Amino acid sequence: MGNKSNIPEVSYLDWERAMSIEIIDWNQYAAPFQSVMPSEMVRLNRKTAGVLYGKVADFGCGAGKIIPFVASEDAITGYTGVDMSADMVKGARWMAKQFPGKPFEIIKSRIESVSIEPVDSAISINSYYTWDDPLRVLKHISQHIKMGGNLVLATLNPHIDMPALLEEAKKEQIANPYWEAFTQQNLAICKSPNTLFIGLDELIEQVREVGFSIVRAHADYYGGGLNFLILKKTASA
Repeated sequence: MGNKSNIPEVSYLDWERAMSIEIIDWNQYAAPFQSVMPSEMVRLNRKTAGVLYGKVADFGCGAGKIIPFVASEDAITGYTGVDMSADMVKGARWMAKQFPGKPFEIIKSRIESVSIEPVDSAISINSYYTWDDPLRVLKHISQHIKMGGNLVLATLNPHIDMPALLEEAKKEQIANPYWEAFTQQNLAICKSPNTLFIGLDELIEQVREVGFSIVRAHADYYGGGLNFLILKKTASA
């Protein structure tokens, strides 16, 4: 996608090493993550962007894969992405330059440390499962959303069948030079003891605890393996 020279190269020796440790190297994952977009991920990103409006914050933006979808939504007036991985941030900044129609800002920071002006709506897609203290992070996110604003929260649940999802996505991505690295990284994420899986009901309890009401909540994406919540801030965290 685009000029490959702008995206960090992948060492497959590093991938084999990463598979043998418990900590995922998000910098190594940046290039495969940005370069592989299965149709199910397209469906998720399009749906997410369609419910956002005004100034948007993306907490755990990764390499900015949602930016093309954000750029096409007239209701969105600006976007701020936050991620702690230097290479993910580099990728997101590159992606933002490909869609110059809206103001995009990408900040390198841990979510719980960032300070930005309150936004109208926010997202956090597949970041929750990396958080050490989910309630603390959710409270911090809530503090950066205006009262009445929306939050789209999506994260893996214990029903995720990653091998099956990858086998299906392989049909459309097999020729992508980053496919093998993308596959191995996603399998490593699901095998890692540090990955935090949470059921939908428990997640609903947590978001209510920090001041959100439920607009919609289901697990219809990723073969039932992804919690997807559309929330509204109705109280202070």
